[in-house]
Amino acid sequence: MFATKTRKRKVLTLTVLSVLSFAAFVAIFAGATIPVVLQRNGIPACIGAHCVGTSSTVEVTIAITHNDQHYVNMGWLLSQWVQGRYYTPSCYINCNGITYTVDPTVSIMDCGRDFEQFKVFGSGASCAIGGVAAYQSADIAQYIELSSSNTVTTTDTACPATVWTTNGGSIIAATITAGVKGATVTTTLEHKYTATANSGSLGLVCIQDELAAGTSRVLYLEGQIGPDTLANTDTIDVTVTVART
Repeated sequence: MFATKTRKRKVLTLTVLSVLSFAAFVAIFAGATIPVVLQRNGIPACIGAHCVGTSSTVEVTIAITHNDQHYVNMGWLLSQWVQGRYYTPSCYINCNGITYTVDPTVSIMDCGRDFEQFKVFGSGASCAIGGVAAYQSADIAQYIELSSSNTVTTTDTACPATVWTTNGGSIIAATITAGVKGATVTTTLEHKYTATANSGSLGLVCIQDELAAGTSRVLYLEGQIGPDTLANTDTIDVTVTVART
């Protein structure tokens, strides 16, 4: 009798510990308290009450939805966390599709900074494909594209590797929402892709100023987002936020 009670007590203890361990895991990771802190980009203009001057902060938010997933893909999720991309899933078990969200590391290209200089001060133009005076005054950094590459190189002048242009992919003008003038002005660019068939591996998001590869095309930024592959009806929503303080 005592052995049976002891055994039941041990089973109950193990069950409680298992539940608490899972709860702790979810509290740390599912809530994304740590990942959200780690995945943020840019340098804030002020820390507490101490301002260090003005700054521009560029962030990209990626939301990938896999409509056919009923359980979180832990293998893929952990592989992304190991590489510093802290995706947060919308659901873990018994799901009706799962959306994975992250703010990936973003790099403005060397030519992107030169393009900013040209747009603000009228000087520069040494980075465009056509050389000096190749920048176009009417151009803006508005075109989004996704690539099979997974490497950011700040000297790139074009989105590297294979750009997704079939089965729902394209180089497309984002919807731009202008910020209100004030101490901080925040501009957003957004586009949501829907795959019509297998997308192939996607690992990089790029923003450039022209649709086609012309003499005045400028690559503004790159951000690592994968790799991941979309199936038919899966979506990837790209939102770029630029805050100037």
